[in-house]
Order: sequence, then structure tokens, then C-alpha cells
Amino acid sequence: MDFANPAKFDVYDEPNNVAHRWERYVKSVKIYLAAKGINAAPRQRAILLHCAGIDVQDIAENNITDTGTDFATLTRKLTEYFAAQNNVVFERYQFRQCTQLEGEKVDSWHTRLRIKARMCEYDNQTDSIIRDQIVACCSSTKLRRKLLETPNISLQEALKTARSLEAAEMHAKAIEKSEISENNNPESSSDELSSLRQHRKPSDKRKKEPDWVERARKQEQQQTRKSPSHETCYRCGELGHRICDKARGKTCSRCGKRNHFAKACRSTQGPPARNDEMNALHRGETAVEFAKYVSRDSSEEEIFTLQAPHPDINKNNARMSLLLNGFPTTLLVDSGASVNVLPLHVYQKVKQLGSKPEPTSTCIYPYGSSQPLKILGACHIMVDAFGKKSSAEFVIVNHKGTTILGRDTSMEMGILHVGPPNHQTHGLHSLASEQENTATEIHTDAEASKVTPDPRHSPSPTTEQQNPIPEPKSLPTSLRQKNILSKYRKVFEGLGRVKGVEVEIRMKKGTTPVVHPPSRVAVHLREALNKELDIQESLGIIEPVEGPTPWVSRIVVVPKSTPGEVRITQDWRDVNAHVEREIQPIPTFEEATDEMGGSTIWSKLDMFKSFHQIALHPNSRKYATFSTPRGLRRCTTLVMGFTNASEILQRVMSMVLSGMPGVRWIHDDITIYGRTVREHNERLAACLHRLQQYNITLNKSKCIFGVDKVTFMAMQLSSKGIQPSQQKVDAVKYFKTPSNVSEVKSFLGLINFLARFTPNLATEAEPLRRLTRSGNKWIWGPDQQKSFQGLKNSISRASCLVFFDKDRKTELRVDASPVGLGAILCQIQGDGTSRPVAYASRSLSDVERRYSQIEREALAVKFGCLKFDHYLSGDPDFTIITDHKPLLGLYKPGSRPPPRIERWALRIQHLNFRLRHEPGPKNAADVFSRQPTPPRAHVNPSEHADTRMINAITTASLPRACTIEQVKEATAKDAKLQTVLKSLQSGTWNKDLGLFFSHRNEFSFSDGVLLRNNRIVIPRSLQQRVLELAHQGHQGVAKTKARLRTKVWWPGMSTEAETFVKQCQPCLVATEPTKPSFTPLKPTTLPKAAWLLIGMDFVGPFPTGENLLVLVDYYSRYPEVEIMKHITTAALEPRLRRIFARYGVPQEIVTTMPKLSGHPGSLTL
Repeated sequence: MDFANPAKFDVYDEPNNVAHRWERYVKSVKIYLAAKGINAAPRQRAILLHCAGIDVQDIAENNITDTGTDFATLTRKLTEYFAAQNNVVFERYQFRQCTQLEGEKVDSWHTRLRIKARMCEYDNQTDSIIRDQIVACCSSTKLRRKLLETPNISLQEALKTARSLEAAEMHAKAIEKSEISENNNPESSSDELSSLRQHRKPSDKRKKEPDWVERARKQEQQQTRKSPSHETCYRCGELGHRICDKARGKTCSRCGKRNHFAKACRSTQGPPARNDEMNALHRGETAVEFAKYVSRDSSEEEIFTLQAPHPDINKNNARMSLLLNGFPTTLLVDSGASVNVLPLHVYQKVKQLGSKPEPTSTCIYPYGSSQPLKILGACHIMVDAFGKKSSAEFVIVNHKGTTILGRDTSMEMGILHVGPPNHQTHGLHSLASEQENTATEIHTDAEASKVTPDPRHSPSPTTEQQNPIPEPKSLPTSLRQKNILSKYRKVFEGLGRVKGVEVEIRMKKGTTPVVHPPSRVAVHLREALNKELDIQESLGIIEPVEGPTPWVSRIVVVPKSTPGEVRITQDWRDVNAHVEREIQPIPTFEEATDEMGGSTIWSKLDMFKSFHQIALHPNSRKYATFSTPRGLRRCTTLVMGFTNASEILQRVMSMVLSGMPGVRWIHDDITIYGRTVREHNERLAACLHRLQQYNITLNKSKCIFGVDKVTFMAMQLSSKGIQPSQQKVDAVKYFKTPSNVSEVKSFLGLINFLARFTPNLATEAEPLRRLTRSGNKWIWGPDQQKSFQGLKNSISRASCLVFFDKDRKTELRVDASPVGLGAILCQIQGDGTSRPVAYASRSLSDVERRYSQIEREALAVKFGCLKFDHYLSGDPDFTIITDHKPLLGLYKPGSRPPPRIERWALRIQHLNFRLRHEPGPKNAADVFSRQPTPPRAHVNPSEHADTRMINAITTASLPRACTIEQVKEATAKDAKLQTVLKSLQSGTWNKDLGLFFSHRNEFSFSDGVLLRNNRIVIPRSLQQRVLELAHQGHQGVAKTKARLRTKVWWPGMSTEAETFVKQCQPCLVATEPTKPSFTPLKPTTLPKAAWLLIGMDFVGPFPTGENLLVLVDYYSRYPEVEIMKHITTAALEPRLRRIFARYGVPQEIVTTMPKLSGHPGSLTL
């Protein structure tokens, strides 16, 4: 909707009141900016300076320092500047002189007092001072006495008392029928119109304003008469000077004299009547009245004709039917009129609910008479011409003629055009954007059902014939020659109803109906509500309800921006809670655009009131019952707000348009595309024919035909490819700096919508995301500002992506870094270059960052394939490009990858691809993996599956006597394994790591445990225990090593296992019996006492696996025997301590048993 710009701010008009006028002007500009939806502070600042004018720009540039770059700073500085010129003493004097005028309502007087008090700096005493002024200066003695009866009466109580007294006086006069109307007009009974026709001096033949308005103007003139800026020129009628040469040589249109304008004329004579016009009056042609409009703001008069309906005179006039406040009205378009005229009987029909005429000083004189027309006031009417709306001022006259649309409004609405026709207009064309000069034949389809015209939007049949549906000039010639728009004209008329479709609402079993009491509607909205109900009933959208009904919902009445119109919505929450949900797949953007490659011409269609074109089954209408002040009504069509409304609409449109090439739709938005003009035209004609067959109508003001680019699902599609829509780019570009967490989240949500164009989103947005995390304090620093501005610049420079073409060769470039994954889907174009189709990247989770580099590269392959599975699945041969060469061996036939990579390979085994290596500098995906988008908040199920699989492998690989917690703890304490982990995470290896370096591509890390493929890497502190556990049962060297190799690994494991088995005493006894060695006998010196010299040896093992520890005293030959299951120092030490505790510690022990150094620990007695 177009809005008129705020008027220029006159700095030097009423200098004593400039501060207050500036305050009101800023409010007006803020309302204008809000209505236009302009939120960017720099743009708001520029619009303020542009609208305010040169004087304000000069003040801001020369008289004020540091006006800032935003709207708020500039307005604050200018407000301070104008406030400095305010004279408080003078303002208070003006406030004390402000008395109630004769006939003025107390609320109007209170408003004037409140406005003047703002400049008086009364602060907290404003209300009490206004109260004192009302008591002292009110025009009613009765009211003053009434107010003085209550000590310390408040301002609100005083106003309430005054209103009650005014109402009582008005009601009493009405009952006594004592009110005398100045104009005895039987057709008008409106109080507000009568008030505008009163208070005329008998000696003045011109139409005057009410006395209280005239008194107020005289009072203001008296207060400012001494100011030079308020002197009035007696020649041109303008302020600020006494005399000028503007009117020199000019003839006054009022008195016929020279050297002054009509607005400065002091003559009371009316304009001289023209001879031909007077003759016409004498001939009795009273049906035609010639009039002249005299504007108080113009130095020249404007002439137009006022004509009453007459069959002999109006046949050559430019009459047409437009919508005034939503009501069809026949108007006379007059290019010679500079004012819009509205007869009283038309005003009473189209006036807004609760609106009243405004006072006006406009005068309209009929030619040949000095008696002015009786002007009842002025009002603003919303004019709707061919879908274009604008608010225009109309002068209300007590006249039964035709409504007149003046020149200015007609040109603004595009009805009149001054100058040669412009045939060079190009761009986006809609059906309501142009007009044809010749009538077009209306073709109806016999199969189409009758459509119901909407009185708010559809012109009358006569108007349609005079203004046929235009055909955009930019359409291809073949399309215009076939006259497609005229042939399918029925598609653009009224409100249709889809043929053969009646929707049923299914309720859940055991549902209890809910009946709500009726909602109360405000008195000012009731008339507009009744009009809307009448319109919807005439369109067949709703119908009255007769008899009992189990369901009744409330209504919510919302005023529209168009004056006098409301929107009726229903509260379906209770109904929706019991409706069975219908599931209907909605195509994604990729699915909707995957066949648009190569298209060069587009059209876009929009359904007219799409939900209301789908009928409800009679059995389901009881669920759509709602209460109104006029009784119960129920919907006969689908309405917005139902749980399944969007799904049902998508299903119906799929039924209607399925199988049509070159047609895509999302709900009620339909896009047609073609590679050539001929192909596009054929598809457009087929689509319109299909819509006409099903009796579906379109919103002609929103339909676009034959353009080279179109917006679809918030993306701009063109022959070049896909780009974000300018609306989304502007929303990011002009997003104001966030001031709280909620605004940061809103900005990030907007950025995430365009993530496909910004592969480095995660890195740039990280400072902003820190602010959204729970527990973090709000600190907007340089990092956040840099991130905010960087994201805005990144979106503004978003590149164009090409459409996917299934006939072109496809490449998938992937890469992984320690922080993220990146993937680019590319296609080889006709010139041999590789162009991107889509970007994708994401950050790694904490678990994924602990993967080995080769696992991260394999994860990037899986991520890219699944991300673009819609494009890759079914491709007989596409190429995956990676910069990690060891990855190629894992995907060769016959390879044995680690279990995690093997699982990922199974996820993409349905794809047919070849893996190719390119160095990192040549792989564009390398950048995106290092600047990834953040991971999604939801948990990846495959990641959990991988974790569970690794845990299962780890648990199964561990020996039964060794727990996973022990391995984690020992790994964390092992310095060498920690070095390996750091190298694994960074991807940088040192050759000093030996075998770890040689097998660096086979390691991974999961849940605190280091793995080589599917085997656990055992820390140094647990290796001896694992050897013992692996050798249980006293297996040989080969079987012991085989058992170890299936589950665990560490450098040198095979060598250590072989040494351990060869040193096992039971194994030596069982496998290789020791031949008796004959040592020469030597005499032993008898000890001097018992237990000084003893001999010790082991006997066994016995069949039970046990051994005997035997100690013999050399002096007494006394033996000591202990049973032992394991020959270790840990088992030997406590037994020797017990024996020595009984007999003492010997001086020497003689033994022939093997050395105990191979066993853990050392013997300490």
C-alpha cells in the first residue's frame, strides 16, 4: 500500500510554537515509518531529513554538532535545538489565555489545554493546573458551580462531571425538541453533520465554519498578530509579509478585479456568471450545475462540474465504478476538478464506523450564483481502483448529484494520465497494473461453475466491460496473440469454489463438544462487523445456523488498515484439540526446484482467498459454528486456523495440478517456468485451463506473467540461478543492532534461513551464539559487533547458485578439519567450468573432534553424501573429491576399514561414486570445513549408533579380569599414549613415535580408550596383566599371541608375549622335562645352631596345578612345607614372613629355583 509522505516541516511558521510542532511532526514521521515497515536506523534518518525539508537539513548540518548516524540521535538533537527556543513565560501566558469557546466540547478543550501545557514545564502539577483552568474558564456557569461543590476535585473527576453535564444537556434538548437545525434537510439526521451547518452570520453568503472554530482561529490570530511572520499579504494572501508582486497583473476570480488573488480578496461579491451558463440556467437545464472550487491554499482557482443524474447529459461523461471504503460507487472522473466531492447520501452509505466530518474552510460556488453550496465538512475515504488503494479527502455537500473524483486523486490512482503514452515500461507486471483502451470479449467456460463476486474487491459487470482485464505489455508476442488472458478471463473473476471437493473434518473418538459463550464486540466495531458478515454471507463463506448445535467457538474482530473494514477470525483451539491430524507431505525447496535448470521465463499465480474456495462437507460444518452478535453462523468453506487447513489446501492443489510439467506450487502460490517462450506459454495456458476446469479463481493483483525472475519460497529464481530474495537480504542488511538475547536469537534465525549461501556461518556467528547460551551475561563488545556486521556483509555479498541439472556431470567436494566438515555440490557446465549448486558445512561435536583425521575425512564423505542425497541418489556415476589420500584405500574393494568407517560406508552404499584425490589448495571445500556452520541442537542418531558399536567392541575386546574403567584410567596416566592422542586430534605426527607413526591412519579415540582399528591399545602399566590373562591355561606361544592379536595391541606385543611364555615354569615342566644334572657332591659345613642355614625349593606342579614350597634346616633337618598355586614373589613373600616369624630369619638360604627377576615385584624380607 502506498502512503503519502509527511509534509515538509515549516521551521519559521509559528516560531513561538515550534518545539511543540516539531514534537508532533516527529510522531507523524514515526507513524509513517512504522506503516511502511522501515526499521533500519540509517534509512529512517535519511527519510526524516528528506521529508522535513531544506531548512531542517541546514539546521542539522550547521547548527547542531554530532547528529549521529541513526534516527534516534538525530531526533533527540533536533528536539533539544527547538526546545531551546521555547519561552516558558510566554507559553504559560498562552495557556492562561486558553478558554473554552462557545459550543466547544470539554474533551476538545481539554485536548487543547493538554497540548499547550506540554511547553509550560509544569511537570507533576500539570493535571492540577489544567483542572484549575477548567474550573476558572469554562463557559458553563452551572458546570463551574458543580465543580466547586467538591473540595480538591481531581482532573479526571472534573472531566467526568463535565461530560455528564454535557450529555444531560444534549439529551434534554433532544427530548424537548428544542434543537434548531440551520439547514432543514429531511435526508440528513446526523448530529455531526448538523453541527457543521450551524453558526452562520446572516450577512455572509459564503459557507462558514462553526463559531467555536472561528473563535479559536481569531484567538490564535490575536496572540500572534504582533509577530512579523504572521502578517498576511493583502495581494497574494500568504504569511510573512505585507505586500509582494506575485499577483501583479493577475485577475481575481472572485471579484473580477486585478492585482490580487482570490484567497486575498476582501470583496463579499460572488463571481460573475458567464453568459452561456446563465442562458443554460434560463433554459431550464437545472439538472446540470456548474461550480467552481476555491482553495484556501492555492493562488489559482480550480474548475470542475457537478452533474446530477440525467439520461440526456451523462452519456459522454467519464463515469466508472470504484470502491469507496469497500462499497461499489459510481463516480464521475473530472480532469478539471482539484477537489473530490461526495454527496451527503453517498457519505451516509460509505462512511467509516464512528467517523465524523471534519471542519473545513473550503468553499464551492456554482457558476451564475453568489450563493455557495452547503458544505457539511470533509472526510477521508479509502479509494480502491483496480486493486490500488489510497486515502483521499472528499468534501461533503448537501447535493444529490454524482460523486466527483478530482484530477489529483485520479492521477494518483492511475486513472488519468497526462502526457504521451509510455510504451517502454518493463519490469514485473501484474494484471491490475495496466489498462486496455478497447473492450475485450469475455469468454466463459461451459465446464466452470458460477463464481461469486466479492463486493469489496470485484467491480460491477458494467465496470468490467469498461475496464477489461489488462494484458501486460511485457508478455511475449505469441502469448498476446493467443489472447490467453481473455480466454481464461473467468479465472480472474470473483471467488471460486473447487469442483468436486468437499472436505470432511474427522474428530477423535470420545470427543466432548465445547460451547463457548458469545464474545462481546465493541460498539465502534459492530457496524463494520455486520457489513463483513453480510459480505461473507453473500459470498457463501458462512451461513446462518438453525436448531441446536454441539460446537460453538468464539470470534475475534480485528480492525483492518482500511478504514471501516474489520477481519473476522475464529478461535478454533478447542476444535483443533480434538481433530484427527491429516499428514500431507510438503515439498522442500530442493524438490520444488530440481527441474528448473535452464529456465529463462517465469510466471507466478496466486489464488484468491484460497481457503474459502474449498467447501466443507455439510456433516462437518457443525464443527465450524461460531457466535456473533447477530446469532450463530457456521463456515461453509475451509477457513484459516483449522488444524488441517494447510495440509488440505496442499492436497487439493496437488490433486488439481499434479502431472503438469513446468508447474510447481506451495499451498496457494503457483510458479510456471519454461526454457523458451513457447514452452512457457504452453505451460501457462495449460495451467490456467486446469484451474478453470476446477473453478479455481486467482488474485489478479498478485499474478505476475512473463518475467525473467521470480520469488519462490523466499528465494529469487532466474536464468542465472538461485539467490536470496531482496526482501530477506534487506531484512538482514537493515536489522538494527540487538539490545537483548531475544533480538540476537531473531537475527540468528534470519541468518540460518540463508545458511545455504553462507558456508562460513558458524565461525562468524560464534561470538553472537555465546550470548544466547544459558548462564552467560549480556555483554555486547567489539567481537559481537564485528560478528554482527560481518554476517550482514556476508549475506549482502551472497553468490548465485546454479540450478541442478540431472543431465550434467556431478562432483561432490568434501573436506574435514579438527573443527568441522565441509561439502560443495558442483556440476560441470557447458563451458567446462565447475559451478556450485549448494554449500553445506557443520561443526564437529565434542565426540567427533576426538576422531582420527582419517575418520573425520570419512565422516565428511558420509555427511556430504547424505546432505545431498536428493541429488546424488540414482546418479550412475558421480565423483567425490577429497584432499586426504589415505582415504582412497579404505574405499577399495577388499579393504578392511575400522568398524566406525565401515558403518559409515554402509550408510552410503546405495550411491555409485568414484573417489578422487586433489591437494588441499585445489579443494574449495577445505575452506568450509575450517569455517563450518554450527551443529544442530538435536542429537544425531547415527552418532549414538557409532558410540554404541565402539563400546560393544571395547567391552568384547577387554579381558574378563580387566575393566574399561581401568583401561581409561591407565590411558590417562600413560604419557606416551597422551602424546599419541594429541597427534591424533591435531593431525600432526612425529616420527619419534615409532610404530604409532607407522600406523597413524589406523588409530581412533572413543570414550577415553585408544583403538587401532578394532583393537584396544593397552597402556604400559596393564601389559603384564594382559599377558597373564592371555596365557591362562598355559597355552603355547602361538596360541597366546593369536589370542592377544584378536583384541589388544601395543608396540612389541609379540616379542613380549613370546618371552613371557618361555619363562613360564609350569610350561617348561610340562613341555620339556628337565634331564637330571649330575653335580659333584660337596660336603657342607654343619651350622653352629639351628635355623642359620636353610635350603628352599619348589616341588610340582601336581595334577591339581599346585606347587609345594619346601624349606629344610641344614642343622636339624626340620622341614617346612607351604602349598602355592602361583609361583610369584607376591605369593612367596607372605609365606616366608610367616615361617620366619616362627623360627627367625636365617643367615643364608640355598636354592636352585629359577630367578624371580622375571616376576613383578621384588622379594623383600
